[in-house]
Amino acid sequence: MFNSDILFNIFKFMKINDKYNLSLVSKQFNDTYNINLLWSHYYSEYNELTEAKYTKFMYDTNDFMTIKKIYCLSKLNKLIKKNDIVELYNETYINLCSRNLINIPLLELKYLTNLETLYLDQNSLLQIPSEIGNLINLKNLSFTFNQIIEIPPELCNLINLQKLCFFDNKISKIPIEIEKLTNLQELLLCHNQITQVPSNFNKLIKLERLLLDNNKITHIPLEIYDLINLQELSFSHNKITKISSKIGNLANLHTLRLSNNKIIQLPFEMIYLNNLKLLVIDKIPIKPSEFKNLNNSIIYEMDNYNYSYVDLFIHKFVQYISPLYCYIWY
Repeated sequence: MFNSDILFNIFKFMKINDKYNLSLVSKQFNDTYNINLLWSHYYSEYNELTEAKYTKFMYDTNDFMTIKKIYCLSKLNKLIKKNDIVELYNETYINLCSRNLINIPLLELKYLTNLETLYLDQNSLLQIPSEIGNLINLKNLSFTFNQIIEIPPELCNLINLQKLCFFDNKISKIPIEIEKLTNLQELLLCHNQITQVPSNFNKLIKLERLLLDNNKITHIPLEIYDLINLQELSFSHNKITKISSKIGNLANLHTLRLSNNKIIQLPFEMIYLNNLKLLVIDKIPIKPSEFKNLNNSIIYEMDNYNYSYVDLFIHKFVQYISPLYCYIWY
């Protein structure tokens, strides 16, 4: 046990994030961290805090709004730049894109109890603290264009999430806890280093968009084909060799991207994809009887990202495409 006065003064001169980290060490440290007097010297750092409306707000709020919370909200508002911290406190949407952040200001964000949308794109984030799981009202969360290497399992406690985006990071694994996100409608994980898709993806029963382009995936688990609400499925630029006949189950699919893989044949059951409007594939020979129900276009993705568009409104027409002479019949 530390002398309480000595411990108080140690905390007093520490940076705010260091205070928080130390508060997790023991009950004594946590009790010291929660002493309002510890935070009172911050009060004078912000002129706006001396205004009566903030003092009234502090005492009128029913969720134990303390000087510490006022300070944290004021600090966060330097990034957000709302009119005042009362407006910030009630905010549902926060955009922290392109702020050169190396850490997520979770200590401050946790006080935004109404927060539903959080964008942290184009920063320099390397990791996501486990405390992200405390933002339980989040519905939309995006980390596009960072350097994140891992999705913490605690993030999967955000059971209200509807959209989760990790475009262009360095993630190699999808946590098995992803199955908790049963309200998820969009999962965007393009341009990472993912090698495997968990077999429990079929628990994501509301999923409509699943984008996993530009990864290192070799196999699509059969459970993916149980996601009957899928409208867009994208696995371009991976190492996939086979598409299961179960793809015919995805009756709501309107967009399917499979280009730049190692697929040599598409299953006959794709003829059951009556809502498919866009198919992006490599130079795969297509049998005359296949895809007759498509009502928009097939895109053949060629070398050097050149595309050949084939309009399916034109019937009984043969189009020769690529040096391999792939044929499409109508």
